Amino acid sequence: MIRESVHCPACGATSLKKNEEIRTEQLTFGPQFQFKEVMYECSSCGESGDFTGETDKNLEVAERHAQESALRNYIEGLSEMHITMAYIERVFELPARTLTRWKSGDFSRTSLAFLRIIVACPWMTEIAENRFDPDFANQVVIREAYKTFGAFVEAKLGSAVAVDVKHGDNSTVVTFSTQGMKSVPSDSEQPIFSVGESGSANTCLAVTGS
Repeated sequence: MIRESVHCPACGATSLKKNEEIRTEQLTFGPQFQFKEVMYECSSCGESGDFTGETDKNLEVAERHAQESALRNYIEGLSEMHITMAYIERVFELPARTLTRWKSGDFSRTSLAFLRIIVACPWMTEIAENRFDPDFANQVVIREAYKTFGAFVEAKLGSAVAVDVKHGDNSTVVTFSTQGMKSVPSDSEQPIFSVGESGSANTCLAVTGS
């Protein structure tokens, strides 16, 4: 098959300089991938660009391969957290074998976005299992936020932190108990710091020694 000459879209000339370069891109929440960028420069008028659309095609193919790899990694990573494909399909009310179809390559950008959310926030499956009940969802979000904050406290204090979350009708109380703290006696009930007021509709937080 003889390929037709590439013409400059500005002046129609065929005297063109072809430049190729390997480019690297980063897939969102996924691996890096490389593709060949092809650019032409007209020797007559100086116009330059991807006159044939090769770069876009190369990018599309390389990005798709990276997406396929990322999607498989998402599903395998969730499985390691004991979040199976069947469980995801059940709690999110997806048709049976939907994730199997995605894993085999039949997926969209929407599929990727959906799995990225679950990988980044695996507790979303708990919310889905409870049919997205707003009160339960709020409790889970608060719990996960304070677990993250507990890790921050632990890193700052250099001691283990236990997180206790208690939900009332009008308030949420979160207590961080640490070991080996010097600033607060082990039998003290005085919090190091607190946010909100106990019994109010605000979130209450206390860090105490134990």
